Amino acid sequence: MSLLAQSFVASIVDSPKGLELLLEVGDPAPLFVTEPDQKLWSFVSGHLTTHGKLPHRSTIAAVMKIDLPQALEPASFYQEKLTEFFVRSSLGTMATGIQEHIGAAAAQELLAAAQEAMNGILKVQMQRNLHDFRHAAPAILKAHNLAQVGGAVGFSSGWPSFDKQAAGLRQGDVISIVGRPAAGKSWLLLWIALYMWRRHKLCILFVSMELDQLAVMQRLSGIYGQVAAGQVVSGQLSTKTYNAFRVTLSGLEDEEVPFWVLDANLAGTVDDVAALQAMLQPDATLIDGAYMLTHPKESDIYKRVALNANLIKQKLAKRGPVVASWQFARTAKKKPKGEKPGMEDIAYSDVIPQVSSIVMAIMEDDSTETSNTREVAIVKGRGGQVGSFRVNWNFAWTTDFSEFVEHDPMATGQLDV
Repeated sequence: MSLLAQSFVASIVDSPKGLELLLEVGDPAPLFVTEPDQKLWSFVSGHLTTHGKLPHRSTIAAVMKIDLPQALEPASFYQEKLTEFFVRSSLGTMATGIQEHIGAAAAQELLAAAQEAMNGILKVQMQRNLHDFRHAAPAILKAHNLAQVGGAVGFSSGWPSFDKQAAGLRQGDVISIVGRPAAGKSWLLLWIALYMWRRHKLCILFVSMELDQLAVMQRLSGIYGQVAAGQVVSGQLSTKTYNAFRVTLSGLEDEEVPFWVLDANLAGTVDDVAALQAMLQPDATLIDGAYMLTHPKESDIYKRVALNANLIKQKLAKRGPVVASWQFARTAKKKPKGEKPGMEDIAYSDVIPQVSSIVMAIMEDDSTETSNTREVAIVKGRGGQVGSFRVNWNFAWTTDFSEFVEHDPMATGQLDV
C-alpha cells in the first residue's frame, strides 16, 4: 500500500472539513491504482455512504489493520502526487500493451486502447472541474441548507447585501473591485481581508502593488483598532485613544492564524504569488492593484493584464478565493450624466470581467454628498444579479467601511467579529 494513498486518506479523515475537502478535490477513486489502495478507499467511501460521515483513523486501524501516517501536507498536495503517479502508471501500461500486441492487433484496436487510456488520464486531470451529476446531491443539499438559514457556501465579506447575492466567496472565485484612481479600492480590500481573517479565521495573503508594508499595516490597524487610520500615520492620536489603541494592538499576538502582507514593489508576477501561496498556504489571497503585476514575457500593458487575469484565475484561485482591485478606464468619466460605468469601462482588458465570478465597482468620487457613505455596485453577479449597496466611509474618528444601514440611526457600523 502506497504511503501517498495513506497520507491522502489521513489528510481527509483528520480534517474537521474532510467532507468539504472531498467536494473540492472531486472523486479520488481513480487515483487509487493498486489493489491495496483501492481496498482502503473503498472502505472510506463505503463508511461515508453508509454512516454519513468519514471514518476515524482509529476505525481504519481496527478494521483495515492500517496505522495511517500523520499528514504533513494538505489533501491537494497528495492529490497532485497521486495524479502524477496515475498518469505515469497509465502511460506505462498503455505503452506495454501496445508493444506486446503491436504485431497481432489491428491498428484500429491499438488506437482505441490508446484513446481509452488518454481519456482516463484527462478525466483524472480535470476531476476538480468535472463532476458527475449523479453524485451531486451532497453539494446541492449543503448549499441549499446553508442558504436557507442565511449562511453562505463560501466565506462572507461582512457586507450583508453583497453576501446575500454572492452566496459567499469560494475556492475558484476571482472577485474584482473596480474604481477610479484613489477611489478607495485599497480600503475595501483591506476591509474584506480583515473581516475574513477575524470572522472566519482564514489565513490571508495580502499582496500590495502600490502601498508599502508599513502603510498597509497602518491602515489595517485603523480598522482593527477602530481608530482613525490617518491619525495613526500622522501621530495625532490623543493620549487616551493612543493608550487604548496600544492595548488593542497587543491582542494581535493572540490571533490564531497569520495575516501575511507582501510589498510586491511593482515587480511581482503571478508565479511569484503562486510560489508564496505554496509556501504560506493562505485560505484567501487579495491583490491590491492587480493591473500592475508584471509578466516575464510580455511588457505591453494591455496584453500583460489580459494574460495575468487569466493566470490569476488558473493558478491562484484554485487555492482559494482571490479578491483583486482594478481601475476604470477614462471612458468611465466620459459617461453621459446619469449613466453609470460598467464592465466595458474596466481599463486594459475585457478578460478581467470574463474571469471574474463577481465584479463590484465604486461608483462615486469624493464630494460633499459622498463624504460619509459610498455606493458600491455589483455590476456582475455570480448568477447574473446586479444591484448596489452603500458602505460607510468613515475616517474621522474610526476607520469603518461596513454596510451603511440607513434605517438604523444608532448603528455604529463597526467590524462585527
